[in-house]
Amino acid sequence: MLRFGWAAVAFSMPTFAAPTNASAICAFEHCPIVTTTLGRVEGITSRNINWFRGMPFAAPPTGSNRFRPPQPAQPWTGVRRALSTANQCPQLGVLGNEDCLYLHVAAPSHCTPDAPCPVMFWIYGGGFLLGDDDEYGFYDPRELARVHDVVVVATNYRLGALGFLSVGALQRESGGTVGNWAMLDQRAALRWASDNLAAFGGDPSQVTIFGQSAGGMSVCWHLAAPGSRGLFAHAIMQSGNCGGPWAFAPLDDSLGHGERVAAEAGCNSTELKTDAEMLECIRALPPHAMDTPTSVTGSKEWYSATLAAFRNIGSPGLPAVSSTGNAQPNAPRQPHSPPLSPIITFTPTVDGVELPARPLELLESGRGNPVPTIVGNTHDEGTLFASWANEIVPGISFPLQPGELHTMISAIFGAGWGNATSASGARVADAVVAQYPASDYPPGALNEWWRASAVVRDYIFACPSRRLARALDRRSVPVYRYHFAPDFCTQPSLEDAGWIDFQLLHCYHTSDLYYVWGHPWPKLGPARTFGPRMAGVTKVIQRYWSAFAHTADPNKPATTAANATTAAPWPRAHAPNSTVHKELTMRLAEDMRVEEDYRGAACDFLDRLCGQTGCY
Repeated sequence: MLRFGWAAVAFSMPTFAAPTNASAICAFEHCPIVTTTLGRVEGITSRNINWFRGMPFAAPPTGSNRFRPPQPAQPWTGVRRALSTANQCPQLGVLGNEDCLYLHVAAPSHCTPDAPCPVMFWIYGGGFLLGDDDEYGFYDPRELARVHDVVVVATNYRLGALGFLSVGALQRESGGTVGNWAMLDQRAALRWASDNLAAFGGDPSQVTIFGQSAGGMSVCWHLAAPGSRGLFAHAIMQSGNCGGPWAFAPLDDSLGHGERVAAEAGCNSTELKTDAEMLECIRALPPHAMDTPTSVTGSKEWYSATLAAFRNIGSPGLPAVSSTGNAQPNAPRQPHSPPLSPIITFTPTVDGVELPARPLELLESGRGNPVPTIVGNTHDEGTLFASWANEIVPGISFPLQPGELHTMISAIFGAGWGNATSASGARVADAVVAQYPASDYPPGALNEWWRASAVVRDYIFACPSRRLARALDRRSVPVYRYHFAPDFCTQPSLEDAGWIDFQLLHCYHTSDLYYVWGHPWPKLGPARTFGPRMAGVTKVIQRYWSAFAHTADPNKPATTAANATTAAPWPRAHAPNSTVHKELTMRLAEDMRVEEDYRGAACDFLDRLCGQTGCY
């Protein structure tokens, strides 16, 4: 959902767009021209990849188009240069521009309308608060496209309040749908892909949507939303979630939260006389008026405290560092504040129209758009979030001190979101603390932190993934589960590179992305390169992902030499027609191997607990 450490470097970096002087570039490079439904576009060919960037798929969501479903883009005459990355959507209080609904396409030059290649459609993560289709080169698609014969598409979508605001006036204006503007952007991009990819050498009938974190949640939104049916053939959900009330906001809570955010920005619906006045007010606000930049970057005090605490890990008498953000210790949570606020402030809304119920509920009840799916999580998924615990719950410490896991869970699950109450929050906390005893985790200053990290991994990622796999299996849909756990991040001292983020957070949330895209990031020369272990894991993960895009089965790659990397057989999560019900998960590591009943006891516990308390 969010990024840590090295991504902070990118926040301060300018976006270096390629020059748009086509005559200068095309004097030295081949610049292919493709005709789309909106007009002709000119890209560039680099190492046998035709790359087209900054292509509009919808009108700018500005003025009267703000807080509306994406509107059709205007066609153009002549040839539009598609040589550089377009605007980011507004984020972090200072970055981006509302004119941001653009995408890019990277296609192997041998993929043609007569010999099309399958499509991998990327949806980025970032907690629905930050990110873009390029992420300062993190999502450079060229290696994945070149080596594995796939056409890669990546799209922007609106973020924060501009992508998810729910207020009553918007709901009434739209006839019911509200709070899913960003998801409708993604759908509009998928429709553009359906209409145009054949011209770029892509096969519109073989589209695999894939995304990580908020992008993984987006994948699940499309797996469930009726309006996305038929726009994709396969799905890969990395570190996503399909069901939590914190991930898919109940309508009443989303409306209450949106009204409060709008009021704080100067548009109070109780003071404005009519819906028309409310709509005029929110559409006239500056683009960043409802941003919450500290929800992603954290306060300066949080960064200082975090780095100081990590430097002193293992030292005698490590002091606990209390939260020093804007909130006062033990301050009551604001009404209608999302449970993981201010880290995750906006999410899709279960509006009853575009999303009739939470995705997992729809899929478990036999509805939705089930397709062959890969789903999984990283080994230490929770370390990043446990590091932000004192931003979410003011007054607790970093690192968490004994007893503060209970405090954290009670506060989050007793926040009044959905059906939560302080009593149910305390009940959940009592049960979880007993299920995850401190004695099971490394002793010392980070004992409670590791304990909380395990809870987050299981509750937010691993166990909801199991529920999704079971729901799809009941409909005879092939599902492949994975667990990303290379030795170089579970035991980072083994890897010569010794990346600092692995040293601190091990196989953390987003750590798998380097191996999907096939390159280190940021590119810092010898300080951040792939060692032999990393390179080997990259080859196999890219082989699995691309084979799935080609054949709906990670075991059946395309018949090119590059795609024919040897990899261990990856069985379905639930073997069809088997008399012995074993749930199987592929451990993605240096020695790929199958695990039985991954996190089974923990997930059985959470399924029972949340069935009784509604915590899922």
